[in-house]
Amino acid sequence: MVDARIRATRAALEAAILRLAETESVAALTVAQVTDAAGINRATFYRHADSPTDLLASVLREDLDRIRADDWRRRTERFDATRLGLIDESVEQVADHVERFAAVYRRAFAEPTSGAARYVLIDHFTESCEKLMLETDPDRRPAVPPSLAARYLAYGFTGAVDAWTAQGSTITRAEFVAGVHAMYPDWWN
Repeated sequence: MVDARIRATRAALEAAILRLAETESVAALTVAQVTDAAGINRATFYRHADSPTDLLASVLREDLDRIRADDWRRRTERFDATRLGLIDESVEQVADHVERFAAVYRRAFAEPTSGAARYVLIDHFTESCEKLMLETDPDRRPAVPPSLAARYLAYGFTGAVDAWTAQGSTITRAEFVAGVHAMYPDWWN
């Protein structure tokens, strides 16, 4: 069991990096800015992360990993559900994630040097798509290496998140989810 002080410190760090990432370039953030915002010292920071970018990536990755774990749990527990139905549920959960962290993603996509959030999404979608591809009947999936197809799809999904969260975007959550669904590859059926 994790000590309550460690959980409190981690929560303070997470809140600080998310708050700062909404208004500042994560690539330009200093450890001092994060520690000041979290009310902790440098040594404590380095017990949790190597850099502000690493900390932000960790926070976002943990949330996305929880979504993927829920997805794979549903696949083993709900035999009556269709594959596309399960994928749609996961896309809805990712939409929840993106809405919770919309300001962070909006800032990250607007700044080429703030790639942490973007690459967390790309890595998450790549791993999820590769797993889906490997569980697909080999006769139905494309004759390309799974890692190639997965990365291709991941960049497309991440681009859709970028379009949805972009400053001035008029894309609604429903349009985002429906649009992603419309672009599912045929072999996911």
